[in-house]
Amino acid sequence: MYPVPFNPRKYAAARWTECGRVYPTLDCWGFVRAVLRECAGVDVDSFSDSTAKSMPKKFNLAVCDFEEIRSNIPNHAVVCFFTPAGALCHVGIVENGRVWQLDKKRGLISDPIKNFLRPSVKFFLHKELK
Repeated sequence: MYPVPFNPRKYAAARWTECGRVYPTLDCWGFVRAVLRECAGVDVDSFSDSTAKSMPKKFNLAVCDFEEIRSNIPNHAVVCFFTPAGALCHVGIVENGRVWQLDKKRGLISDPIKNFLRPSVKFFLHKELK
C-alpha cells in the first residue's frame, strides 16, 4: 500500500498530451511518474525532452532503477507494454489488482491485471519500493 492512497478520481481529469509531465496534461509516462511521486514518494526521470519515438530508448537507459517482477505483482508496480519487436510502447501502473493507464483516446482506464499476463507485458518495481 502506498503511504498516500492512489486516487483514480484525481487522474480522471488528466488529458493525454505527448510529453506531458505536469498534471493535468500527462502522457502515459507522465501519469506513472506522477503517481509514483505523489503516492510513494519516488521521483523518477521525467524524460521531459522525449517524444513517443525516443521514449523506449531512454527508458531502457533508466531501467536500472527498476527490478523486473515475474509473479505476485504488487501495488505500485510499473507495467510496460512491448511491441513484438521488443520496443517499449506504453506504460501504466498496478493498484489493487488492476492496471491503470492514461490512454491517448480514452483517458484514464483500468482493467484487471489478469488481462495483462502475457509475454509482451512486463512488470517492474522501483528499487526504492522493495
